[in-house]
Amino acid sequence: MIAGGTGLLSGCQQISDLLGITDPWAGYYDTTENYIGGSGLSEATIDRTTLGFQTPGKWTWAWRGDSDASDTSGYNYMNLGLNSAISPPGSAPSASVYDLELYNLYPGNAGDFESSGNLPANWSLVDGPTPSTWVEQTLGLQIHGNRSIKISTDTNGYAAFALNTIADQSPSPTVQHIYSWRFYLGSGSTYVYQIGPTFKTTDLSATTVTEKSDVRIADISLDAASNANLIFGGSSPLTFTMDDVRIIRQDIDGDFGIRLLLRPSDATHILRSGYYEFTLWVKKPSGDYFVWEDPAKMTYAASRVTLAMLPQGQTKGTGAQQVFPIDGNPYDAGAGWVQLTLRMKDGDNFFFDSSSTNPVMELAIFPFDTGNRDPGLVEIADPQLHYYKDGY
Repeated sequence: MIAGGTGLLSGCQQISDLLGITDPWAGYYDTTENYIGGSGLSEATIDRTTLGFQTPGKWTWAWRGDSDASDTSGYNYMNLGLNSAISPPGSAPSASVYDLELYNLYPGNAGDFESSGNLPANWSLVDGPTPSTWVEQTLGLQIHGNRSIKISTDTNGYAAFALNTIADQSPSPTVQHIYSWRFYLGSGSTYVYQIGPTFKTTDLSATTVTEKSDVRIADISLDAASNANLIFGGSSPLTFTMDDVRIIRQDIDGDFGIRLLLRPSDATHILRSGYYEFTLWVKKPSGDYFVWEDPAKMTYAASRVTLAMLPQGQTKGTGAQQVFPIDGNPYDAGAGWVQLTLRMKDGDNFFFDSSSTNPVMELAIFPFDTGNRDPGLVEIADPQLHYYKDGY
């Protein structure tokens, strides 16, 4: 607990009132007041454009103005959509509810393999001495949901996914995008992979998972002219079961979230140095599942939410950032609305010039663990910012 509290401050306020002294902190003692009441989540306070830098006082994409994202030509990697069908939290009955989602860039959002059929689009099989095969796994053999896929290859046979079909705006011929590919492997699966236009018949180190595993392949680099494939195969026969493929861009430094830049004048009271508290209500979408649940299928529910209060410009102080598990430990967003609360540690409070006309603070919301990004959707409502002059 940080020293100092609202009880002492209220006492000072009362003494000032009795003595007829003008209290310079009048209006700042109520720690329940929402300082971003004029910048809540609403269609009037959201800017969904994707190019250039944002206007302070409005929620927008965190990667706005990022040089790595400048060639995207306005492609949305996320969704922030009003969901009027969902009732808001009971404590905020007039709040608007929004869906916040990091998109899966797997083509057609079909990486859960739940649609029955032959070899899925964007894949090809190349035979070794014996034919390579692709079999749907169901009836207890699948990893998640109703279906997974099982690939078997012989020596130098392989399965290839065409990487230029990733659901992204094509980068310019001189600019590369870098992606990561995550997928679940079934128990006992052996896999090797390589990236290139064609299979290279070199010795490749095979990896076997002893139990169901969430595997990540990073640093897949592509440009507009690329005809590269993600190739699963090796110099020895292999068999593996795959499910729940998720593809994201990994090279945008601004990260995938929404943020609100605040100048001192953008708040209900002029922002001042001190400690702040950032709260948000979150809920798991009804009918959606976490990626490891059965029957997991797209769209996946986000299992983590990250909140941040970060300094901007000349502001001193570290601020705060925290990852909140919302899959039941400790926050169970599947049971209904839960409120997340982010506070600063002792000594991490902000110091800035309240007369500044530039942003002094950034609030940010990410529908994932920023250290372990994964596509997913979460429902959010009623972000609030509270002020504590001397501490909590």
